[in-house]
Amino acid sequence: MIRNHFLCTWSVLVVVLGTVNAKEVVHRPGGRKAFVMPASAVKKLVIHYARSSDYSNDEDTVRGIWRTHYLGGKRKDGSEKPPWYGFGYHFGVGRNGVVYELRSRKLQGAHAPGRNEESFGIVLFGIKKFDENQIFLFVQTAAWLVVEYNLDVKEGVTRKIIQPHHGTCPGNGVDFDKLIKLIDLEVKDRRASGKNISPDFKIAPRPGLAVK
Repeated sequence: MIRNHFLCTWSVLVVVLGTVNAKEVVHRPGGRKAFVMPASAVKKLVIHYARSSDYSNDEDTVRGIWRTHYLGGKRKDGSEKPPWYGFGYHFGVGRNGVVYELRSRKLQGAHAPGRNEESFGIVLFGIKKFDENQIFLFVQTAAWLVVEYNLDVKEGVTRKIIQPHHGTCPGNGVDFDKLIKLIDLEVKDRRASGKNISPDFKIAPRPGLAVK
């Protein structure tokens, strides 16, 4: 397993933040709608980074993302940016051994225009510098999703499935081609063993509710 490629073994804690009725189109007053995304629509994972150097820890990063996404704000040109339906990303990979489930997998994301209808958004907390443990958590999360949603059936794990948000995501600290190889190796191990062990899901309160 890919676990052997890392110095430390970490327990993955996934914080689940809310559910949704699959038949609903969700919206909030004054904000943008969030559309249901059936499992059959998922074709890729889009990778982002959060400038978490602006925050002291992962919990602060989660709150910061929540403020930006849920509360809206101003664009660079000064115009108002309407609030989104909660977090735009589906998952956040922290530096403290925690993988946060930020947005329900039943909902389309709000993270990559043109790809939201067919992708999960995963954000790495940090910029340019990510340690082995954080990359390990990301690989485990991505591999689990690839197998769970059969994303690799046609061509294996490629750049068509694992995509950066743009040219500088997730930062210069990640060798993207090497990252894809690590995910592909983990996926093959999971396929060979017949075991696609999910991250250690644990329910926690939605942190955004406490943000003013």
